[in-house]
Amino acid sequence: MTTINSRYIQIQHGVENEILRIPIRENNQVYLSTINQIVPNASLLKYKKDNVWYTVDFINGYLCPAEGDAWHADLIYVPILPDSSVSSQQSATSSQRSKMFTVDKDYSFGQWLYRWLTGETKNYLKLD
Repeated sequence: MTTINSRYIQIQHGVENEILRIPIRENNQVYLSTINQIVPNASLLKYKKDNVWYTVDFINGYLCPAEGDAWHADLIYVPILPDSSVSSQQSATSSQRSKMFTVDKDYSFGQWLYRWLTGETKNYLKLD
């Protein structure tokens, strides 16, 4: 593994997996905000070495190599994004809520308000 001697790291980005060069600051750190300008919502960087994935450290808004390590010129760093399972759980919960609080023409406003305030999906009988 080659320790980096330039002042850039390489990150993989986009659908076409293009490689971008990101500057390393004088303190041997990379701003997470710089990464987020290119890859919104990225939280860390990871890299693969000997078929094992590793992450870099995050300290006070900066990304830096793990202790005792250095940035490597021959590695491609990959941004870590929020887990898709979290967003799918949120959308499932959202769809459950929308079913729960759907305004039905057979409900009076009072019944709908009661359902909304209590979170109940009570079935009301319509008496004629």
